[in-house]
Amino acid sequence: MKKVFFILCFAASVSGRGAERLVTLATVKSRPLAMGGAFVSMNGQLDALDFNPAGFRLGFSGRPKHWTVFLNPAGPVLAAAERDACSDWTVPAGLILRGFGVAISRLRAGVILGEESLSDESRLSRDRFWDCTDYELRRNAGFGFSFDLAPKVSIGASGEIFMRGQSWGSAKAGYRYGMMLRPRGNISVGLCYVDFPKACPWDRLALERLSDETLNVGVSYRPAPWLDLALDIRNVSDEDKPAVREPHIGMEARPWPFFSLRAGYYRTRHASEQTLTAGFGLGFDLSETFPFNAAGSVRTDISLCMAWQRQVSAQHRWFFLTWILQIG
Repeated sequence: MKKVFFILCFAASVSGRGAERLVTLATVKSRPLAMGGAFVSMNGQLDALDFNPAGFRLGFSGRPKHWTVFLNPAGPVLAAAERDACSDWTVPAGLILRGFGVAISRLRAGVILGEESLSDESRLSRDRFWDCTDYELRRNAGFGFSFDLAPKVSIGASGEIFMRGQSWGSAKAGYRYGMMLRPRGNISVGLCYVDFPKACPWDRLALERLSDETLNVGVSYRPAPWLDLALDIRNVSDEDKPAVREPHIGMEARPWPFFSLRAGYYRTRHASEQTLTAGFGLGFDLSETFPFNAAGSVRTDISLCMAWQRQVSAQHRWFFLTWILQIG
């Protein structure tokens, strides 16, 4: 825990350098963002529901039936310190409970609560490390599933609710569906189609490079057990619009079981803007620290993911943080 606290404080001090910065309150996307967004062919947990639901997995496997709850350890502190910014109970609930999932045989289903929108870059250039101002007006919720049709074929679908006002009556819905193929044990191919609400067609374009009504394709290769290389092609086809076919590359190295290093790169086709990304991940098993878990029936992990993204010519820099306590 001391290591986690030290890295969190270091991230806070680094994020203060530069004219623009972004530190997320409640997001599950730091891992794919650190890999340059090359995540359509990667397996993941709640983050996969956003990029390709067919790759959705739960971290605690090995049992035919199991459940997982994802909590934000900083959520209770945020909810108490920023209670004036919470108009109803769903705001603190989204800050504390990141989501949950359940797996039954070949089927996995998951829910994301209170995901912070990354579309409003000006709002997210905060003066404080964590600031909940207007968070309730720019948040999303997601839900989806993945199903193994065969040992090498998975399909999935997910929906997303876009909250852009204090009333749930103003919420809009979008969806995505995808497929994951594994022709070999170390190669995966992913396809995902995304459709956003008409009121939010560019919500995930600026930082995630996902456009409305587009098909995205990815392939990943694992040359060694500790290394993954990924390539995504964004917007392979657009309905009634010219295809952009924007490449994204990323890598993830795991030199130790508890530590991961990530990096990525992409170049936008329209603006010729180059973006570099990097990040790391830490994960610790806390199961033995809880006296009620003497039999080992419940596993508890804490993970910290940090991502950094820099647009080269514009000199814009952003920082993304995902901090999750996982119980299952």
